Amino acid sequence: MALAITLALALPGPIVLRVAGMLLGSAPDAQPFPLALGETLVKVSLLLLALNLFTWLFDRRGMAVRYFGWDESSLAFLARTLRRFTTIFIPLMLIAALNGLENVPFAIRESIGRLLLFLLMITLAAFLVQIFRRRNPLMQNFIARKPRSWVVQFHALWFSLLIALPLAVSALAVAGYFVAAVYLFGNMVRSVFVVLGAVMIYGLMAMWVTVQRAHLERMKHEAAAPAEIRGGDIAVDFSRSADIATIGEEMRSLLNFVITLLLLGGLLSVWWSAIPTLSVIGNHELWTYSSMVGDKAVVHSLTVSGFFMAMLIGVITAVLVRNVGSVLDIALLKRFDMQADATYATKVMVRYVLVVIGIALASRRLGIGWSDVQWLVAALSVGLGFGLQEIFSNLVAGLIMLAERPVRIGDIVTVGDVTGTVARIRARATTLVDFDNKEILIPNKAFITDRITNWTLSNQTTRLLLKISAPRGNDVSLVQQVILDAVRSAPGVVSEHPPSVDFLGFSDNSLDFEISAYVDSFNKRSVVRNQINCAIELALRERRATS
Repeated sequence: MALAITLALALPGPIVLRVAGMLLGSAPDAQPFPLALGETLVKVSLLLLALNLFTWLFDRRGMAVRYFGWDESSLAFLARTLRRFTTIFIPLMLIAALNGLENVPFAIRESIGRLLLFLLMITLAAFLVQIFRRRNPLMQNFIARKPRSWVVQFHALWFSLLIALPLAVSALAVAGYFVAAVYLFGNMVRSVFVVLGAVMIYGLMAMWVTVQRAHLERMKHEAAAPAEIRGGDIAVDFSRSADIATIGEEMRSLLNFVITLLLLGGLLSVWWSAIPTLSVIGNHELWTYSSMVGDKAVVHSLTVSGFFMAMLIGVITAVLVRNVGSVLDIALLKRFDMQADATYATKVMVRYVLVVIGIALASRRLGIGWSDVQWLVAALSVGLGFGLQEIFSNLVAGLIMLAERPVRIGDIVTVGDVTGTVARIRARATTLVDFDNKEILIPNKAFITDRITNWTLSNQTTRLLLKISAPRGNDVSLVQQVILDAVRSAPGVVSEHPPSVDFLGFSDNSLDFEISAYVDSFNKRSVVRNQINCAIELALRERRATS
């Protein structure tokens, strides 16, 4: 809704220009000048729409302040500067476009065109100076937040280059290289809008991440209390499965990478044709490879640009595999109410799929097909199958665990003589955190081939057995009743499963009893044991005092 309102505020001026241009262009028996003027108005209306959109976006009452959470004083300064820039730049652009009409004499186009282009570049340079000089609210706020950033450390260098570019273009226009100057000017304007577009996309995506994190925070608080009081549900530590801070850091890292990639890609697409050297290097052939199309072998060539594209695919795959967990946490936990173990299994499987897809795409760009490597894969499979049998066994066992889920994140399990909480399930081993907070790595194969006790798979309620002795000569029935009342009074004992006290027999000097009580959480066993023992000791002491 806010974006729609921003767009509506930016539309009036561009609509007027566009309607006027369309009316001029659709007039019956229109002359060349009205047709060209109408086309010019339509093109300038798009430029005005973009400038108005960013101006209202950065306004004090706009989305960037209210929803993106950006500094109000910095954005107010940016909006004012954009308004002044638009007021000067749009009329100059309109006159420059009219000057380029075919019926304008060449001498006039050259002389006035150079002057207009010179004024346009001076206007653009002045705008860049206003925006990026150190002594303005925008840069001062950035320097205060990130004083060690490369943007701050190398400000003099990139600021000088940024201002020198439009001045150099204006010098080209004055020197007579009008066509080249016009071409560079168009690319510079497109570059400015690419940067502004990247800023807007970053703000929208950051706002979405903030909203989703707020939803996760609310879900965490809502799920925390019921998870501890429900006897039949699994009380998984929500913070372990969906660490909000970790999600935020991963999402911020992924967001910065995506925006940087989009920005570089946009700028490269704008300037690629303007840099013949890079074009020649990019089209340089590294090697050739053949592929079968039907019954014919087709020869393809791998160029430098194709090689770098394969490398880029590899980098993108690595970043996605590293940070996709935060996206899935937000999407799965919020949308589908999935349990923590199911979310974790989904994240692991998605990472595996992304790795396979990334390798396949990069190999395809490099001209490596399945037919080229299938013999190598077969040989490696046999060799690794014998040489790394245990590792592959653990890998397959890990996949089985993720699919069948006999052990889940947050479960309390006993493997041999080790009891702990499942923290992570990796390709080779599973990490348990024992009650001393030590992390213990258990090979995945042990969870498939060995005998495992899962204390929390379907129900956390467990039975607690205690043995107690009373001196001989006491009334067995009376002692049983006193102990039973004491056990029932313990706050951690589950009432749905009544406790019991059984008389086991006689020892040398005592009567032996066994207490059976149920606890609703494995983590409470030691606490409830202490409560029961204290309650029994108090009850027996009071009984002796009254007898």
